[in-house]
Amino acid sequence: MKGTGYSGMPMPSTREGAVRVVVHVDDACADRQRLALGNVANLLDDVGDDAAELEVVFNGPAISALTAGSDLMADLSTLQARGVALLACRNSMVAAGISSEDLTPGVAVIPSGISRLVRRQHDGWAYVRP
Repeated sequence: MKGTGYSGMPMPSTREGAVRVVVHVDDACADRQRLALGNVANLLDDVGDDAAELEVVFNGPAISALTAGSDLMADLSTLQARGVALLACRNSMVAAGISSEDLTPGVAVIPSGISRLVRRQHDGWAYVRP
């Protein structure tokens, strides 16, 4: 079954039943970060964990949310367990003095957050920036 939102409109997908969404988190505000992660959880609740490919790209000041000991660790781990890819922008990490070893386990490092966002949109993924 193809996923639909509450509006009943089909979600973007590349295979039957799968939606592809990239979520952009670039705000240092913990409340905005929680809002973004809550949106991801709500989407999974709506379409189902197996019917979605989700990436959350953290860049800019939001990069510190991915460090070990972050207040968001529990939320991040829960989303990872549901199949969500958490991606850290290497450029932002360098600017903030954060190394790969400082990140929450399971977070993948990508060369450039903006490049990832542009490529995903070019490939037809839905873009969300709460």
